[in-house]
Amino acid sequence: LRLVPHGQPMARRDHELLAAILKPREFIIRVHVLAGQRLAHGDVDSPSDPYLRLTLGSQTVHNRHAYIKDSTNPHFHAFFELHTLLPGESMLQIDVMDHDDLGMDDLIGSTTLDLEDRVFSEYWSSSLADAPPVEWRSLYSPLSKREQGQISLWCDIMRKERAKATPPFDISLAPEQKWELRVICWAGKNLPTDVDDSGLADWY
Repeated sequence: LRLVPHGQPMARRDHELLAAILKPREFIIRVHVLAGQRLAHGDVDSPSDPYLRLTLGSQTVHNRHAYIKDSTNPHFHAFFELHTLLPGESMLQIDVMDHDDLGMDDLIGSTTLDLEDRVFSEYWSSSLADAPPVEWRSLYSPLSKREQGQISLWCDIMRKERAKATPPFDISLAPEQKWELRVICWAGKNLPTDVDDSGLADWY
């Protein structure tokens, strides 16, 4: 809400904002989730097996197949892409789920991003839209008032045309590699000789 004197013409930014609100436009939403920390235990006798589930309107995407075994500080490095019209479906919910082999998966905690608050914010549009910051977001569950951990992420909100010209940023972890450690000990110096009654030592 902004109050202006009667008869004063609308500022250019207000005209642009009004035009955007009156005519929904298609946006591509790219979510990069890097890691979690201090996740609550979904299982009684062991850490959770976390994975991610995102919901925006009628769209739901997840990476259940890539759940991480027994981790309270997982490195997700997961990428998701969704689309929406703004103004419109703007509440992006990110759930951290606990994978179960038997029975239903459990919710560890959730965080929600209001996309309209960002797209129609003058500060976001002018300062953060081209390089959104990495955020640590708290997770909450309907079953508790206490924080259930945090996840780090950043969220790109792009017009469809810009998304076509901008490939997604690859945040996947490098493949596991096998390394060999070689240690060479050339000599020793000032080693003690009184390790037993003989006064001699056979070092190896």
